[in-house]
Amino acid sequence: MRNLTFKQAILSTGIAVFTLLSAVVPAKAEKRIYINPTGDEFPILAYHAFKPNLVNDQNYRILHDCGFNMAHGWCEDTTFISKSLDIAARYGIKLLVNCPQTRNEKLLPGIAKRYNVYTATAGYLLWDEPVVKQFEHMRQLIDAVLSVDDRKLAYVNLLPNYARKDVYGSKDYPDYLETFVRIANPQFLSYDNYGILEEKGKLTLRPDYFENLEIARDVCLQHDLPLWTFCRSTAHHAYAVPDEGQLMFEAFSGLSYGSKAIQYYGYASDVIDNEVITQAPVDQQGKRRKVWYAMQKTNREIKTVGRILLPCKTIDVWHTGIEIPKGTRQLKQSDLPGPFRRIVSEPAGIIVSHHREGNRNYLLVVNKDFENSQKVTIQKDSEVKRIYSNGTAKIDNSSTVKLKPGSWCLYTW
Repeated sequence: MRNLTFKQAILSTGIAVFTLLSAVVPAKAEKRIYINPTGDEFPILAYHAFKPNLVNDQNYRILHDCGFNMAHGWCEDTTFISKSLDIAARYGIKLLVNCPQTRNEKLLPGIAKRYNVYTATAGYLLWDEPVVKQFEHMRQLIDAVLSVDDRKLAYVNLLPNYARKDVYGSKDYPDYLETFVRIANPQFLSYDNYGILEEKGKLTLRPDYFENLEIARDVCLQHDLPLWTFCRSTAHHAYAVPDEGQLMFEAFSGLSYGSKAIQYYGYASDVIDNEVITQAPVDQQGKRRKVWYAMQKTNREIKTVGRILLPCKTIDVWHTGIEIPKGTRQLKQSDLPGPFRRIVSEPAGIIVSHHREGNRNYLLVVNKDFENSQKVTIQKDSEVKRIYSNGTAKIDNSSTVKLKPGSWCLYTW
C-alpha cells in the first residue's frame, strides 16, 4: 500500500465516512404527485356511500343531486366495482375503489391496472385510522398504487387528536402526523375529528377540536401537502343526528383552515365495521332522511366557497369570542389584512381566515356558533367586494352581517 500524504489521508477518510453515511442514511423521499381528483370542482366525498344492494342508477343520481362528486363504498365482490364505476361516470362522480385487495400491497398493482381504465376511478382507499406501527405498511400500499399510475390517489385517513396516545403509538399527536408523513410519504393528509357531542340533550364542542385543525394545517404547510377534513353526517355513540348548522360549522371550519376536500361520514350505511350508525342520510333501501336535505344545502355552500379557495394558500387563521380555543390565535385588529380595519363578533366568536391566490385576496368569516345566528361588525374600505352564495361578487358598504348557525361570509380584494 502506498504512503499517503496528510491531506490525502484526510480526504480518503472523509470520502469513506461520507460513503458509509450515504449507505445508512436514506435520501429524502421524492415528493408525490397530487392532482385534484375532481378537476376544477371542489371535492365533496360521501364516505361509505353504497353497499352492493344500493348500487344502481337511481341512487347515484340521488348522490349527485345531494352535491357529491366523490364517493366510496366497501365491496367484497369486485364485480360490483365495475358496475359502480360505470354508473358513477354517468353522473360525474369519482370513486375511491375500496375492496379487500386494496389492503394488500401484492394484490394492489393488479387491482389498479384493472380499474385505472375507468374514467370514474379517482384512486384507492387503502386504510382508515392506522397507528404508527402500521405506517411502513401504509408506505408499501401507497407505493403499490402509484407504481401503476402516480396520478391516482392513494387514500389513507388518520386518527384525530382525541385518540389516546397508547392507541396511535406516538409521543404526541403532532409527532403522530409527522411520523406518518416521514414514513409513508403521502400525497395529501386526511384525518377525521367529530367535534360536536351530545351530553344530556345539550350539544358541546370538543375543547381540542380547533387545535387538531391547527396541528394538521401546520404539518401540511411544512410539507406542502393538501389537507382533507370531515363532517359527521350520522348519529352514533355520543353523536346526535346533525342539522344544517352543525354540518356548516364543520365544513367551513375545515375551509377556514385551507381544507382541499370535505368528506362526510357516512352516507348510506346503518352498520359500519360492526358500529351501529343511526339516521344515516340514506337508509338501507335508498330512502332519503332529513339529514340528506341538510347536506344538500350545505354542499351548495361548500361548492361556492370551495371552488374559489381551492387554488388559494391559507395565510392566517384567527379566532374571536369570549373563549379562544386551545392552540389557536386570538384576532387582534392589527392582524387584519389590507382594507379591513375592524371585525367584532358576539361572545360565541367567529373564525377569520385570510387566503390568497396570486394578487387576489380573500377573507372568510365563519360563525362558530352552530346553534344560533350571530351578528358581526366588519369595518372595511369601499373597494372590498362580498361574494354571495350564488358566486356573484358585489361592492358591500354595510358594516354588519348576520350569520346563520355555522354559516359564512366571504370578501375579496
